[in-house]
Amino acid sequence: MSRTLLDGKLVECLWGCRKCYSAFESEQSLESHIAKDHQGHIEHGTCYDSGLNIYTCPNCKIFKTNKNVLFFIYHLSKCKIDAQGAIAMDDEEDVDEDTFDEFVDPWGIINMPLKVRSLRSQWMCEAIFGQSLCNYLYPCHICYSIFNVEEELREHFRISHPGIQNDPENGTFYDKNEKTYVCPTCTRIVCKKQRNSIYFSYHMLKCTGKVHPVSRTCEICNQTHTSYISYRHHIQTNCGTKQFVCHVCGMELKTQPSLKNHLKYAHTTVQAHKCNVCDSAFKREFDLMTHMKKHMSTEDWSCEKCGKSFVWRKALRTHMKTHLQEAEKPYACELCGNRFARKCFLTNHMTTHSSFRGFACDKCSTRVKTRDTLAQHRRKVHGLYGQLPKECILKPTAEDLMPEDPLSKAVSSLTGGPSHQNKVRTKKKNPMQSQHAHMMQIKENTAHFSI
Repeated sequence: MSRTLLDGKLVECLWGCRKCYSAFESEQSLESHIAKDHQGHIEHGTCYDSGLNIYTCPNCKIFKTNKNVLFFIYHLSKCKIDAQGAIAMDDEEDVDEDTFDEFVDPWGIINMPLKVRSLRSQWMCEAIFGQSLCNYLYPCHICYSIFNVEEELREHFRISHPGIQNDPENGTFYDKNEKTYVCPTCTRIVCKKQRNSIYFSYHMLKCTGKVHPVSRTCEICNQTHTSYISYRHHIQTNCGTKQFVCHVCGMELKTQPSLKNHLKYAHTTVQAHKCNVCDSAFKREFDLMTHMKKHMSTEDWSCEKCGKSFVWRKALRTHMKTHLQEAEKPYACELCGNRFARKCFLTNHMTTHSSFRGFACDKCSTRVKTRDTLAQHRRKVHGLYGQLPKECILKPTAEDLMPEDPLSKAVSSLTGGPSHQNKVRTKKKNPMQSQHAHMMQIKENTAHFSI
């Protein structure tokens, strides 16, 4: 353990800081560190739950221990989970949804007030002031004070910061290059996602133990939580019944080992298995073995029609479907007659006959027609992989399941109502639809003549 935590140095005893999770080779070094970096005060850091008396890894969120802090520090040094885009471990690291950007102060004093409307902002307000009755929180981005009355902040600037604009870049602990905050108490880099310094102010109050205790009780199971993150996770997992949920992508797994393997291979960038022939590297040994077959020319499965060879028989079977004739394709559309080699192609095609967008992104308001399109959106826009969460799949109504009526399109084209887009779609109609529209036009003309 000492070689890992002390850069290869072997010692008999180790000492750990429970505030910033650093390791030291002697008790004197630890005491000097506490006096210098933590002003002589040593409280637990934000990864420690005082109610449960356990440390929880902020990256994988699976490792939990109530042992000596050194075991936790050792895990942190080994954990390679990339939790970018994941649920924040500290509530001040969560996504900012409450900053009121539309407020403009010509004097430059009232800047980015926080609107107390969500559970998170209410929790912060109650922790800072002991109550959540105010509508806004007004931060001082210079000295990180927080006020619940606008005039108090203005008076504070007239006395303490005359002539200075209330901007986060003018703050004492703001790093302009990295756009992050460095806590003077725990010496950690925090609030990496936040523009508003009020979250850093809240972190500093938590670090120094100057917040009021806040608790919430679950209305379903009556379990009480003293941490916003634990309470929110409890609600989102239906009182803890969904135990094995990936905090990065939301994928549900059946067992704890399955969740560990998922995090290890799906959300890490470490590629430990390297090819000794080329520069390729892989996360799993199985992927390396598959890759090595390409170097050994062991593509044993070849196509009889085009000669293309494959490493696996399954890949050949998939490829053979590309050579099917139109009549041989097993999946046919009941509306237009088009045929497809794979069922997933037919499923995607059926969405062209309906305007219903049955897949919604759980991170933004985007809605699309197919599962593949949403999976691609989550990968490119939000960096999320894995299966789609259940809440992303919407249930259609009876009207949504009805296909677009070709007859109604023909009627709208006769009345002169379609847009340019509808005209383009009309060109793609099959002959049967065109014949149907022509017959309807003849009937209408005949009726008009008889009148």
